[in-house]
Amino acid sequence: MKYLASSLIMLVLLGCADKTRIDIQVSPDIIVIENQPVQKHDFEKALGFLIEQKIEAGIPRENLTIHLKVDGATTRGDLANIEVSMRRLNVKKIVYSPM
Repeated sequence: MKYLASSLIMLVLLGCADKTRIDIQVSPDIIVIENQPVQKHDFEKALGFLIEQKIEAGIPRENLTIHLKVDGATTRGDLANIEVSMRRLNVKKIVYSPM
């Protein structure tokens, strides 16, 4: 019985995962969006597709938060290009952190 209760609690917690969060990791070589590697030149298209999926699932665009982890070796120019792409996609909330 104790095992069943703890299993149910874990399922509830996993089901309540933050669906408004989009995780992005940026390194000098590649960008990873939600555990999917993406080439730099495909970043805006891939992120736009993911945002549209979340909006179709009923999550308002203004509730989406990008969690951007940046490798210290990433150039400021690459990061600026990513920021411009996110601005074009109308991303409002960005949380930066080091890798």
